[in-house]
Amino acid sequence: FVCQGVMRSDWRFSVVDPQGLSPIEQTVKSLVLKSDEGIRAYYEAHVYPLQDLVLSKTPKLPGLVLSGGTALSRFIYRHRYSDDLDFYFYGQDTPENMSSFQTNLDQFRNKLSAAGLSVKVAENSEYFNQWFVSHSGDENPLKVEFIYELRKSLGQSVDMGDFARDSLENLAVNKVGTTLGRSLVRDTIDLMVMSKDISFGTAMDYSVKIHGAFAKEDLYLIAKNVISPRDIKVYMTEEPDIAGILNFMTHVTTEAHKRIEREGEVLKKKLPGVLSDLFWDDSSPGRAHTKIESVDLVTPEQASRILEYGSSVLFAALGPKTLRHMQSLIPWSLRLSNQKRLVLRTLSES
Repeated sequence: FVCQGVMRSDWRFSVVDPQGLSPIEQTVKSLVLKSDEGIRAYYEAHVYPLQDLVLSKTPKLPGLVLSGGTALSRFIYRHRYSDDLDFYFYGQDTPENMSSFQTNLDQFRNKLSAAGLSVKVAENSEYFNQWFVSHSGDENPLKVEFIYELRKSLGQSVDMGDFARDSLENLAVNKVGTTLGRSLVRDTIDLMVMSKDISFGTAMDYSVKIHGAFAKEDLYLIAKNVISPRDIKVYMTEEPDIAGILNFMTHVTTEAHKRIEREGEVLKKKLPGVLSDLFWDDSSPGRAHTKIESVDLVTPEQASRILEYGSSVLFAALGPKTLRHMQSLIPWSLRLSNQKRLVLRTLSES
């Protein structure tokens, strides 16, 4: 379905029902709604005051910023209502950073408890924390997540007084990543609203700059997720622009299709040079090139360098068996980012 339907260059929302609405238009109209007085009252009297209380206790940790949909929708564009708080911490994978990150989260949790809030820790791992925060007896807790992002920040964060708000560049990268991982119409709407400042193509370019080239399968998945949203409603602050949303969906699928074609041509041209650069004998004068068959001789440093390349190049150049070997070579002293580990694991299991 994805290969034959989603990515056709002439694909449009053309199939209609007897009432004149295409299936995707029916879906979008049923999910994207203008908020009524009850919805507005719920957010303004319950959700946002609780968000404000949590934000007022945010630790002043350099690199810790409010990101995600609430940063976009409440503190920049004000186009929809948003429930959760997503904090990102941009930093290097060092014991000092890890210790500081965890210490600040512990202090944050203690401050919230001292303010009379209940904090239920749903997940507490090295790079990801998830809490549910509520007033005593409240059945609608606020979800608060913390993501330790192993990369440098793009752009400058914005001081909001009690907390720092993520840059538009980072928000664009994170929103593209979110779209890759799930199919919610609110993510498409956020990207559309952001496009007045950062186009979808530019957001994709930022993501490539940070995380490396998209695999063809990733581009297919982005297109699929955009046009097949799950049944979760979005409450807009104004009358929703359904036609604009549909047009933006078409734009995203077209952009993904163009990138698939372009990346294919680039890969054909780059692959011989990439292989030549990747496989050399460090102990030999002039770095004499070795053959792929001698990949068992690759050092951990070479393996780490190889994994800096995009997943499309990795898969085409190495194959799953060699990728598994690369994975076994990497010591903890040469840790990879979360995304690179995920790419490596996914490819080596395919």
